[in-house]
Amino acid sequence: MLVTYIDDCGQKHRHTIAGLGKLRGYGALIFDINKVRELELSVAKLLESKGLDAETELKWSPDAGSRLRTFTGREHLFREVIELYAAEGAKAIVVIWDEGHGTLEGESANDELMKYLFERIVTHMGAERKTLVICDQPGGGHKSISRLIEKFSFNYLQGTPYVRPEACVHNILTTPSHLCRGVQVADLIGGSTLQMVAGNHTYASVLFHSVKPMLITNWAGVISGSGLKLGPDVIRNLYHWVLGEEWLYRGGTACHLPVASWPFSEDPYNP
Repeated sequence: MLVTYIDDCGQKHRHTIAGLGKLRGYGALIFDINKVRELELSVAKLLESKGLDAETELKWSPDAGSRLRTFTGREHLFREVIELYAAEGAKAIVVIWDEGHGTLEGESANDELMKYLFERIVTHMGAERKTLVICDQPGGGHKSISRLIEKFSFNYLQGTPYVRPEACVHNILTTPSHLCRGVQVADLIGGSTLQMVAGNHTYASVLFHSVKPMLITNWAGVISGSGLKLGPDVIRNLYHWVLGEEWLYRGGTACHLPVASWPFSEDPYNP
């Protein structure tokens, strides 16, 4: 059986790409549940080798007061962590929504993103594999936690128009991120990928170099729309600029990227 760890990511401002609004998303890390303990110990050993506490919480944007906040070259440390999981066959999914081009905002956008993520997790499982899903406990208290569980529960019980729900063995579970290494690594995956979409490559590209090969692909071996899902559809040309891919498949049809009639067809930084 597999385990899927999820954490949210987001950014309101500081986009290098013109025209983007607030970005929000989720990163997911998927791997063999029997490897959980082994990988936790490997990360602890790596942290200690860098002079950090074995229990140090990994976050793409570390909290004030964290030693990682002033740790020189932390993006390289994060890449080493990612590569520990990649070496054990871990896979990743990132879903991102741009409120600047979409009609959905706030919780409505989060609900759409959770549906995107659920569909890709189930598709990746195929007919035989099963997964347990564990998510970072959202801020906002019991109401936010209840909403997350209820929205995931609907997909878990009913499926969506595109997938059946049997691949998930239990409704979503939540945990504080500082107590769960898998959730922390999902944060690194989501945070670095979101920064790549935002055009902020300086630090993110170091980590994304190792994240990209982990992103799941569709039947044609393409990440666009599968391992990385961008919404709304109007920003789909960004697949080309972020991933370097030339084809997007959807509903049995294929289009060559970038598409001239969509924003960001000629310039990845201006629509």
